[in-house]
Amino acid sequence: MKTHSNDYLIVGGGMAADAAIRAICEREPEADIALLSSESSLPYDRPPLSKSLLTDPEATADAVIADPEPYESTVQVFLGRRAERLEPSTHCVMDNRGERHGYGKLLLATGGTPRKLPQQSQRVICYRTLSDYKRLEAQIAPGQRIAIIGDGFIGSEIAASLAQRDCDPFMIFPHAHIGADRFPESLAMHLDELYQSHAVDLLPGQRVTGIESSGESLVVVTDGGGRYAADFAVAGMGIDPNVDLAIAAGLKVDDGIRVNDHLQTSHPDIYAAGDNASAYRKELDRYERIEHEMNAIKMGKAAGRAMAGDEEVSFAQTPLFYSDIFDQGFEAVGDLNADLDMIEDWQDGLNKGVVYYLEDKKIQGVLLWNIFGKTDEARTLMRGGPIENPKSLKNRIRG
Repeated sequence: MKTHSNDYLIVGGGMAADAAIRAICEREPEADIALLSSESSLPYDRPPLSKSLLTDPEATADAVIADPEPYESTVQVFLGRRAERLEPSTHCVMDNRGERHGYGKLLLATGGTPRKLPQQSQRVICYRTLSDYKRLEAQIAPGQRIAIIGDGFIGSEIAASLAQRDCDPFMIFPHAHIGADRFPESLAMHLDELYQSHAVDLLPGQRVTGIESSGESLVVVTDGGGRYAADFAVAGMGIDPNVDLAIAAGLKVDDGIRVNDHLQTSHPDIYAAGDNASAYRKELDRYERIEHEMNAIKMGKAAGRAMAGDEEVSFAQTPLFYSDIFDQGFEAVGDLNADLDMIEDWQDGLNKGVVYYLEDKKIQGVLLWNIFGKTDEARTLMRGGPIENPKSLKNRIRG
């Protein structure tokens, strides 16, 4: 049995892993680091997979892969490897090839697995990875009828990108309007109109229950009895965090792997960061797992610093989100939940404005629609006390 041993072992190949490695190297330029990843490439940036890579004819897949330094000089890289067992008592991880990886400190940055449909097909892409992008790029062509399943970040961005590629996409989602679970109704209806103006057909209020093959195409079946023909389908239905390794090792897990403000798990030499980690969010006063690139990068960087001995690390980052849809875009902090009380402050119709999300008069989240560079102002408001007069929020943040 082959055995490897490193001071730092990073399990996972996303942006949290990359940020952690670079943070360790900043503090220890000669650090002894190993990366164990099931991916076939070095860590890469995921957001362009559903946006610029699909819309920019000059873009290539190589553009999203991380700078090869320090991987070419400092990091021992094991790609195409899956961690199958973690033994905290012996400080060891076993991979799917039967090789053992010893460590001094371990980071679990294992991300998540896309949720799948009840029946799978080679013509359905559960979109998340660089390999998924390459599959999609190889198939799409003008005029193709493409089913987009889901209206979250992935689904809404891919539908917009494919419309700009002169495909014929249609969206199937369970809400009454696009983003109705996170946006006020006025904005969600505005989004419906925006997509329809770009020839994207919308099929709201339906859940996909099955996929049937039909010659060289497929039929998407929904719970309302709908049957929709498509050349292929792209599913963006969220992920399930990869926590099985942590559970089997006896680490504390709720929705994700629970970490403290140093990003340590319930074992002091094991850290977690990214889509699989549940951290305390100070402004929200709760533990929460966040699925977004910015969270992964910030958590990974903090975890790397903490692993390398920075005792001043205290992670309590308010969730930050952003997205681009056609010529619209937004940044947001905190909790975007349409069940909360929402105060809308539109400054140019529905083309620019701020939405505040409140619970018991306390700001839980701020959406900045077509307003950029104001997230620090939003966080400052969230750290304040109760908002006794919601009307006082009008004009507090200007674009």
